[in-house]
This record gives sequence, structure tokens and C-alpha cells, in this order.
Amino acid sequence: MRLNVFKLARAMCVALMVTYCSISAAGQGVVTLKKQKIRASELIKIINKQTGYNILYSNQIFNDKKILNVEFDEADIHKVMSILLDQSGLQYKIRDNTILINQINHNEETSSFKNANSFQQIVSGKISNDKGEPLQGASVSIKGTSIGISTDAEGRFTLAQAKVNDVLEIRFVGYQTKSYTITSTAHPVELSLTADDNLLDAVVVTALGIKRQAKALNYEVQTLKRDDLTAVQSANFTNSLNGKVAGVNINASASGIGGSTRVVMRGVKSISQFANNNVLYVIDGVPLLNKSSGGSSTGVFGDIAGTESIADMNPDDFESVSVLTGPAGAALYGNAAANGVILITTRKGSKEGFKLNYSNNTSVMSPFVKPEFQTTYGNRVGEYESWGSRLVEPSTYDPFEFFNTGVQQINSLNSSIGNEKQQTFISFSSTNGKGVIPNNKYNRYNFSLKNSASFLNDKVTTDFSASYVKQADQNMASQGQYFNPLVSLYLFPRNDDFDAIRYYERYSVSNNYFTQYWPYGDQSLQMQNPYWITNRMLFQNTRNRYMISGNVTYNIAQGISVSARGRIDNTDGDVTRKYYASTAPNFAKANGYYSWANQKVLQTYTDVIGTFNRKYNDVSVNLNLGSSYVKEKTTTDGVSGHLATVPNLFSIRNINVFNTLVTPFDNKATIGVFGSAEIGYKDYIFLSATGRQDWSSRQVNSTEESFFYPSVGVSAILSDMFQIPKSTLSYLEVRANYSSVGLPLDALGITPGTVTYPINNGSVTPITIYPFPNFKAQRTKTYEAGVNVKLFENKLGLDVTLYKSNTYDQLFLGTLPGGTGYSGFYAQVGNIGNKGIEASLTYNLKHNDLSYGTGLTYTLNRNKVIEMVRDYPNPVDGTSFNLTELTVDGSLIREGGQVGDIYTRSFLATDQNGKIYIDPAGNFSIVNVDNVRLGTVNPDYTLGWRNDIAYKNFNLGFMVFARVGGIVLSQTQALLDQYGVSKKSAVDRDKGGIMINGGLYSDVENYYKTVAQLEAFNTYDATNVRLQEVSLSYRLPKKLLNNRIGLTFSVTGNNLLMLYNKAPFDPQLTGSTGTFYQGIDYFMMPSLRSFGFGLKIQL
Repeated sequence: MRLNVFKLARAMCVALMVTYCSISAAGQGVVTLKKQKIRASELIKIINKQTGYNILYSNQIFNDKKILNVEFDEADIHKVMSILLDQSGLQYKIRDNTILINQINHNEETSSFKNANSFQQIVSGKISNDKGEPLQGASVSIKGTSIGISTDAEGRFTLAQAKVNDVLEIRFVGYQTKSYTITSTAHPVELSLTADDNLLDAVVVTALGIKRQAKALNYEVQTLKRDDLTAVQSANFTNSLNGKVAGVNINASASGIGGSTRVVMRGVKSISQFANNNVLYVIDGVPLLNKSSGGSSTGVFGDIAGTESIADMNPDDFESVSVLTGPAGAALYGNAAANGVILITTRKGSKEGFKLNYSNNTSVMSPFVKPEFQTTYGNRVGEYESWGSRLVEPSTYDPFEFFNTGVQQINSLNSSIGNEKQQTFISFSSTNGKGVIPNNKYNRYNFSLKNSASFLNDKVTTDFSASYVKQADQNMASQGQYFNPLVSLYLFPRNDDFDAIRYYERYSVSNNYFTQYWPYGDQSLQMQNPYWITNRMLFQNTRNRYMISGNVTYNIAQGISVSARGRIDNTDGDVTRKYYASTAPNFAKANGYYSWANQKVLQTYTDVIGTFNRKYNDVSVNLNLGSSYVKEKTTTDGVSGHLATVPNLFSIRNINVFNTLVTPFDNKATIGVFGSAEIGYKDYIFLSATGRQDWSSRQVNSTEESFFYPSVGVSAILSDMFQIPKSTLSYLEVRANYSSVGLPLDALGITPGTVTYPINNGSVTPITIYPFPNFKAQRTKTYEAGVNVKLFENKLGLDVTLYKSNTYDQLFLGTLPGGTGYSGFYAQVGNIGNKGIEASLTYNLKHNDLSYGTGLTYTLNRNKVIEMVRDYPNPVDGTSFNLTELTVDGSLIREGGQVGDIYTRSFLATDQNGKIYIDPAGNFSIVNVDNVRLGTVNPDYTLGWRNDIAYKNFNLGFMVFARVGGIVLSQTQALLDQYGVSKKSAVDRDKGGIMINGGLYSDVENYYKTVAQLEAFNTYDATNVRLQEVSLSYRLPKKLLNNRIGLTFSVTGNNLLMLYNKAPFDPQLTGSTGTFYQGIDYFMMPSLRSFGFGLKIQL
């Protein structure tokens, strides 16, 4: 398939170059020249050479011996021509790649053009921001007319129907609108726009793609540009969000390149059996299906991890990413948005002709935060643990020699072409990586196409897009004992010969095949040769995915429109496991093991939305009404078993006993109707409300087959309302909202009449849960208030949001006695609370060629399990069911605590004076207690500090991230101590013992073997501060490349420096991207440090 993909890329390049050669160069030429006393004829030759324009003129009218003094630095062709023809009585016209010079014929002027000032000429210019950077896509129009154009990638424009005294209006989202009166057409216009950080007149995309004024929103929208995500690139772009938006906690997966990422907004809200705390991803207004591959990596055993659907996306295809942390902003999306939304707006084609861009980013990676090992003590004869005598020479064994230097390479090629009526964007990208663990691979190929068009005098607009993704990964290890090379690697005896272990298989004459070499047994920790695990226990995931979407909008009248859109998202994935013969018997029998599973997921989405947007004097009205339908169909089947007669022949026909898995079609559908209304008065106070009614197939035959969720809010621009002078206060806005969002739990067969029966090994698996007729949507109610302040001409900005949410009707499972015919029943009660603060502080400064921007994000959330189950009636016998604590995936949840608390059930015994008890033989005693809370993995707060410094063509960006508070548990460190291979176990032996009760306890081995069982001795402060991102780029002046090519070089780094960390692993890393088993390290793969180089080429 790789060959086919590259053939596609090659064909795309050829097609783009052919298209490029066929596009007119008009309006794209620039000239760079500094020369005194140059003849006009010589200047014309230089113009022809640098731009490709042929210049035609008559010697009778043109003085080609005219002497000029010129200084052009990437000057637009119109500026050059204006200077060339200044005071000559001549004019020029551009047709294709030809410039025609002729006389101005005043006799042809009509009576309406009585003077030269009314003669229509070409006005050209360049629009930039206050940093001097060109603004692509800025709108330049003649006031009072429909004549207008957009600037190109260099910020340039050419307007052929303007005349002296016309007023140009320049607009760009995020900047203050500027007006400019044309005084002369002889010289190009060069204007800079001032950033309008409060975005008073900006239009932003909100839920369902509905556009609204930013100042009218009663909730916060945090927006990142494409460069914010691609400056330091990750195979899964969600990792690049960490620390850049407030209210979001992001934990990268330990599975490495392309692995899933845990993204939680405003705390965990659901603790039920089918808990779903994942955010909703939306692309161009349409919700995206986000499925994870791989097994569950929770618990001490763990499993091979995987990637997720959102990781399929290519961030180079994005225009922007907006984050809605609160449900009020996302309520129109329905139940899927209860946990927050990440809105992705993709790029469109250019209106200014043909453009081609290529970028490459190559990074090398190594383990970041690593355990510390000892090399001075060996093992005793016949023992695996390293509690032997001191070595004469230190051991040369280094577990990290096992790791490779990881490599990630991202290539992206995209092109856009178009005009005012039709634009096309096409892109291809490849992401290829080799992890630090041997034989860990990740490959992804993306192809996308998007076309936007308008017809019938812009009455009808259309958007069509198609994309294809092919992704494959191998051996995404995460954590746990199973399939993990780190267990045997980290604990290996320090004075044994590891070189012998590198030859992980030896030929067996009796078996006639290679078998695993590992002479140490499993040590009750599922140990095997680490090289065997990575090379002879293969986990392979492949996924093919295509998405097709379309949108049609009909503008009925000014401010009135109706739109319809739809998307088909189809994924076909295979998961394969191959265990070679002589793998540990708890995984495979003598000849090996093979399993294959296929999952097909098809999501269909459609909606229709009507929009009414009018203004009546001081009152503005914005109404939206629509309906949506989404259906998801999942089919899973597979086969697994131990190999029969032929060792290492991985074929379905060679499986000894068929273990077949057939899951019935898992279909679910939701129909929704929704509406929103917004009323504004004098553009400084806005009242809005939304409502949505959903009918979910998961609730069929329940007492609540549909549910309604509303939101209301208000925002007021106090600085405008009270006419506060801008010199005193640039902007002051206050906002508040309330929302109630329902979430049907993602579980099949709960309500009566919907039960389906899985088939396993040819037998029907019975369902033993009592049918639940009273199912209702889990509901989150949120109150939110915020303030947005801008000072010092918008240079300093502060945005603060306070919120409080409660999530009711959690789903719990109670038990029933065997005589009832059922094993359990569902109870839907409970209350999980979250409250917190989200804040962002920004400051921007510019002085000549130097600009500096800095931003600080602050996130605080307090979670509490307010209530679980109290006096819930048993549906069979009516007795009361109570539940105050629950263990899910190794995590204990207790009423009154937090989701994420860590508990212990044992301590070292103490005497009556509170000192640790040591018996006469020198041994400790362990006392068992009821669960005692040690702390929580949840941070007190997180901080992200971003900085961007630009000087001329140089740009430096860096970000420091801090997580403050909370604790983590390292069971890895406990076992390193227990086996005598940790650095601190050697330090204590060198000191002669450990200080206990004010004295030196000499039996270090006994101490560490005892406390390894106790959580209280293996928890650590989770506070950490790191230099998370650094990027330095240099943009080569175009004049060095004939003014045709833009070239940017960059160096980047991620996780370059840990400034503070007391834990023996990276507290920001997670072995599980689910709700539970957070903050726990059980031989988790280390986090990664990366250093990379980048190249961008623009044509």
C-alpha cells in the first residue's frame, strides 16, 4: 500500500505543477532592485526577467531613455509600473502575462468623468498586521459598492475599478477595520491593521457551524491557529493543545508515537460502568466519530494500547481550532457535547490563483524522565534480585541501551487554486515513525480534497470535501506486566551477562524451529526475554478510513438562509496478534497463538438549519432552527486460538480450537430538533437561549424516550454601555449562562426489548442483568460567569471564567440473588460535582521590527463525589440498595472524595508512641485497615506560559508548563526497590542502613521488600514544571530566490528540560486514556523528549 500511496503523491505533484504552469502570473510578480540612474528601457528588461511579464509599448509615445533612481524590495508589479510611468501621461493594462503601455485618452471620457481624478485606474497595495506580517485573506472593498477583493499570501491586492477619492475599507477577522481615502493611484497603498484582541466585530464559528459575533457570546471560545499546532508537531495533534487553552487537562499516552491522548474538560463528570468523559470533536460543524483501537491498558496486567480516530487528522489541513470547555457553548450538539467540544475548521482554497506549499518536520526522540538504577551491587547465586555483595567493578549494564533513538517524520504537501467564485484545496501528508521501543512502528497517510463554490450571484454556496486515511501501527506498548519488555529489562540482575539475552532465540533441533532464550522464569511477573516480546509477540493494527461530506446553503434574502449538509464516515480496521512458539504458556501453547479481529464502523450524519439574522434600528435578532440525524453502525467479528499442527504458521486454518467472536450489529441513532435565539440591543447587550430535543435509540422502551436540554445566557459590553473612554479601558465584557445537557449512556441492551445476545464459540452468551425500564439521560447542569478585560489599547488582556457543574443520574450496578434468574440490576442515581476557574492573561508589544507576545493560562478544578446510591429500591424484592464506594479498573471511588483519589489498605505497624514497630528479630509488621485516602491524582491547578518573539525574519517561541499539586503512585519504583536495582537501594546500603525511629536500620533488603507492598511509601508529589516546547524559525528573504519561493527553516524541541519533578516518572503521562487508573505507574513506557528540524517551501 505504501507504494500506491507514493504513486498517488507523485501523481498529485505532477498535476499541481501542470496546473501551476497553466495559471496566469498576473498580479503575482514582484521586483527587487536598488540602483541609481537607471534607464527606463533597462528597468523594463529587469522587470521582464524577474516577473516574466512581456511589456509592450510604442517608441513614439514612450521615452525609454528616461533616467530613474529606484529602490524596490519585493515590490508589487503595480508599484513598479506606477513609478516607471509617473508624470508620463501614460497608463498600463495587464492581460495575462503581458503589460500594455498606452496614452491616456481624455477625449474618451464621458461627461461624468470631467477630470483626471475620476478616471478609473488600478489601485494596488499590501496589507499587513502591526508586526509587519502580511495578512492573507483580508477583505479590501470600495465603500458604498459591491466591488472588493481579498489579499493574497503576501498580503497584496490589486483593485482595477477604483479612482481617486474612493474610500477603501479593509477588514480582517481579529483586527480593527480601517478606512483609507485614495489620494493617488500612482503609488501602492501600504497599510497595517491593528489587532483587535476583543474581536468586537469579529464573527466566530460556534456550535453546528453557526456564525455569531464574538462579543455576543455568553461563554468563552478559545481559538488556536494552525501555526500553534504545527510549530512543534506531534503525530496526534491533541498533544499540542496542552497548556495552550484554559480549562483543559491533557495527558499524553505512554504508548508513544500516534498514541491516544486523554482530554478532559472541567473535570470527570461520569463514574458509571459505561462512563464517557471524552470531549466531542467537530470538523466543519459536523461531529466526528472518535474510536480507540487496541486493548485496555488498565491494571497491573495491562495490555497493548492503540491510537484513536482523532489522531487520523492532519493539522496542516486545519485553518483553526476552537475550544468550548463549557456545555453552554456546545448545547446545540446535543448529548455528545456534554463534556466539551473541540471545533476544527479546515482550510479552503485560495481566491488569489495557484499556491503550492510543502513542509517537512523530522524529529528524533529519546526517553525523557527515567528511573534511576544502581550498578554497584549484584545478585546472589540462584537469585534474580540484586541483593548480593558489592561488585569489584561496577556493572556496565544499562537498561536504556535497549531503547532505540526514535524517529518521527512528517511530510505535508498541499495546494490551493481558485477565484472569487470557486476555490479548491488539495493535500497529501505522510507521518512515519519508529518508536524508542524496538519494533514499534507507526505509519499514516492522509489525502484530502475540498472545493468551495458560489453560484447564482452568490445565492447558492457549496462545500464539498473528501478524505482518505490509511494508518498502521505495531507494538504500541503502554504499561503493565503483559507484553511489556520493561519488567524483565528493569529488574535484570546487575552482574549477569545481558549480552547473552540479546540473542533472544536459539535454534531447537528437537523442535526444528527457533525458541525463546530466557533462563530466569517469569518471576511471578510474567517475565520473558524483552527482545522476544518486541520481536516475537506482534500486535498489529491497520485502519482504512474515508470521509465524504457536503454542504449547500441557499441565501433566500439578506440575512435569511437555509443550509443542508451531511457526512459519511467509514472506518474498516483489523487487529492482529501473533505469539510465536515458546512464548510463555499463559499466552500461547506449544505451537503459538493467533488472533484476528475486524471492526467496521459507519457513521452517517445529516442536518438542515434555517437562519434569520436581521437588525431593526438598535435591536438585532439572530434565530436558528434545525434538525439533525446521526446513525452509527458497528460490526465486529474475529477468530482466535492456539496454533494447531504447524508452529508459527499464523493462519485461521491452523488454529487448534476456533474461538469465534461475532457481535451483532451495534446500531444506534439519534434524531434531534434544535433552535437558538439571540437578541441584541445597541451592540452592547445580548440575550441568548438554545434548546434541543433528542430521541435516542438507546432509550427506546424506557420511561424517558426523549429528553430536552436548554441553555440561557447574557453578555454585556460594559465599556460600550457606559461609554468608558478607550484610553482608560479598552474593553470590558461580563457574561453569564446556565445550561442543562443530557447524555444517554453508551450501552446496548439496557432497556426492555433491546437486549441482544453475543455469540462466542458458537454459543449464545446470556444476558443476566435485569431489564431497566426507567432509563433516563445522565444530566449535567452548569452555571457559569466570566469577565473579559482589555487595557492599554488592547495590549493587555485578562479573561476569567468561574463555573459550577453537577452531573446527576449516574448508572450503577447492584447485585441480585441467584434465585431471581438475574445477577444484577441497574440503579440510576448519584451526583458528581465540579467547580473551578479558567483564566488567561495576554500581553502584546511591538517596537519597530521587534514584537513580543506572551500568554498565561490557568486551570483549576475541584471534583467531588457528592452522592452515589442511597436507599434505592431493589426492582425484584423492594429492599433498599446502598452504595458508598465503588472500584472500577483498579480505582476506588468513594462518596465524599474525588474521582482520582488514591487509597491504601495497609500501613507499617506503630507502637504506642507512634514509632514504627520493629520486633526483636528486626522485622516489621503490617496492619490492614479500611481504605485510607492518601491524596488525589488531580492537580491543584495547571499553568501554561507561552512566549513569541519576532525580529525581522526570525521568530522564537517557547512554552513552560506547570502542573501543581496532587500525588502519583509508582509501583515501578516499588519493585525496583524490592529487587535491589534502584539507585536509592544502593545509596542506603552504602550508608549502612536507613534512618528509622532516629536510628540506623541496617537490613535495607528487608525494609524495601516490606514497604514495596505499601502504597503510602510509593506515592510522590505530582508537581512538575517543564520547558515543554521551543521553536526557532528563520524566513529567507524572497529576493534571494528570485522572489518566487518562500523558504523557512526551523528547529524545534519538545520536553527539552524538566525544571522540577520529584516523581520517578513523568506525572503528565498516562497508561490509560480512559476515566480510571490515572496517576499510576506500573512499568509504564517513559515519556519522550524530541528535537527536530523543519522546512517549509511556498510557491
